[in-house]
Amino acid sequence: MGASNLLKGFAQSMSMYSAIPVPGLKWDSRADRHMLAMYPLVGAVIGGLWMGAARLLEGLELPALPCGALLTVLPLLLTGFLHLDGFMDVCDAVLSRRDKARRLEILKDSHTGAFAVISLGILLMLQFSAVHTLFLERERLLFLLIPILSRGWSGLGLLRLPLLEGSSMGAWARKDTGPWHGVFLGLCAAAAALALGIWGGLPGIAAAAAGTAGYWLAVWFAVGQLGGVSGDVSGYALCISEAASLMAAALV
Repeated sequence: MGASNLLKGFAQSMSMYSAIPVPGLKWDSRADRHMLAMYPLVGAVIGGLWMGAARLLEGLELPALPCGALLTVLPLLLTGFLHLDGFMDVCDAVLSRRDKARRLEILKDSHTGAFAVISLGILLMLQFSAVHTLFLERERLLFLLIPILSRGWSGLGLLRLPLLEGSSMGAWARKDTGPWHGVFLGLCAAAAALALGIWGGLPGIAAAAAGTAGYWLAVWFAVGQLGGVSGDVSGYALCISEAASLMAAALV
C-alpha cells in the first residue's frame, strides 16, 4: 500500500471532492483506490476551515446574521457545490412521483426542475437558521466534526451499498478497493460521532445521532426510489446528514 500512495490518494481526494487548490498535484492512477477512503480527511480540512472562520468572525465582532450567512455558504464554496448538485438532481427525481424508469431519466437530465429549486431553498433555510444559532452559542467544535461524520458515512455507503446501474462515478470510486477501506471509513465516522458526544455536550450528541440517522434514512429512501447508490445519491444523503446534524444541535 505505502504511505506515498496514501498521501497521493488524499491529495487526489481533495482535488476531486473539494474546490480547495492542491498545488503541485500530479495525478497517479495507482493512488485512485485510496481516494474514497480519504474522503473523511477532506471533511477534516473543510471542517477545520469552517471552524477557523467561525473563530475569526467571532473575534471581529461582526453582526451575527451576516456571519451566519457567510458560515452557511463557506462549506458549500469549499466543495464547489459538488454535493448540492447531487442533492438537487435526486430531489427532482424522487419527488416527481413518476415510475422508476422516468425517475432515472429525470436524474440524468441536466435541466433543473421545480422540485430541485424548492428543495434547495428549504435546505438552505434550515442550514442558515441552524448555523446562525450555533454561531451565537459558540459551538465551534461542531463545525469541525460534522463534515467528517457525514463523509465517513457517505464514503461507506458509496462503497458498500448496491450501485445504481450505469453509475460510472460509483464504479470508479470502488475500483480496486479492499476491506480496510470500508473499515477506515466506518472508524472515521464512529470517531467523529464519539468526539461529538464527548466534547460537544448535548448539542454534539444530538448532532451525531441526527447526522447518522439522517444519512442512512436518506440513502435508504433514495436507493429504494432509484435502485442503487451513485455519486448523486451520495451527495443527496450527505447534504441531508449535515442539515440534520446542524438542526438537531441548534434545537437542543
